[in-house]
Amino acid sequence: MSGIIALLFAIPTMLILPSHPTTAKFLNDEQKYLALERIRLNNTGTQNTRMSFVIRTCDSADRQTLTGARFENA
Repeated sequence: MSGIIALLFAIPTMLILPSHPTTAKFLNDEQKYLALERIRLNNTGTQNTRMSFVIRTCDSADRQTLTGARFENA
C-alpha cells in the first residue's frame, strides 16, 4: 500500500518540479539567483548526467542497501 502512495506523489512531483532552478516558473529572478548561489556554496553543482563507476560500485556493495533489499523482498 505504501508503494502506491509513494507513486501517487512521485509522478506528479516529477512533472511539476523543474530540473534546474533557472527554469522554475514559480521563482522570481532574485530567488533563482539565491538558489544558484546556495548550490554554488555547497559545491553540489547543478547538473551531473553521468554516474561514475565508483558510485555505482559503492552503492551496490553497501551493506544497508543489500540488507534492505532482502527485507523488502521477504
